[in-house]
Amino acid sequence: ASDVYKRQVRRLRRETQCSCDRACLKRRRTCNGYIGALGAWAAYPLAMDSLDRKILAILQEDGRITVTELAKQVQLSVSATGERLRQLQTSGVIRRFAAIVDPAEVGRPIETLVDVRVGSNETKPWPELDQIIASFPAVIDAVHLTGRFDTQLRVATKDVAELDELLTRIKDELGAEETNTRLVLRTVDSFPRSPL
Repeated sequence: ASDVYKRQVRRLRRETQCSCDRACLKRRRTCNGYIGALGAWAAYPLAMDSLDRKILAILQEDGRITVTELAKQVQLSVSATGERLRQLQTSGVIRRFAAIVDPAEVGRPIETLVDVRVGSNETKPWPELDQIIASFPAVIDAVHLTGRFDTQLRVATKDVAELDELLTRIKDELGAEETNTRLVLRTVDSFPRSPL
């Protein structure tokens, strides 16, 4: 390795408190401390460690925390914390930052899970059907499934009449052969959450 490269590695080890041995330099194994800061290594997948998981856990509780406060909580320098945060974003581990809205507080108190089975004679491709699903404002989550049903929608409506109208549109616009609707009584505290 060149002298410049060795200096970068030494600096990164200091800043990120990297504890890997020199073997990772020779074998070019993925190391959190090097990703992103050493251009060519950016193509390697992100190897998350306990500090990254701690950063993610803190961000899940408070996505508006400052990098300075985050650095204090994980006991790293601000620059090292910022670099880890940037890498978690650019690698796709953190997809986006968003506000979690309570549907009942915005006038949509009726939440349901709607299982949808698309008819065998439906000719639209799934990407087109996904766009139709995304066009329904009451749908707050949608997943494709294995088993009897193709898709499950989590829906928040203002009243039963709006839910009935949505179910009619699902049948007409998606070509749904069958739907199964269940009322959500309550969401368990601490959910939804992301896996760590």
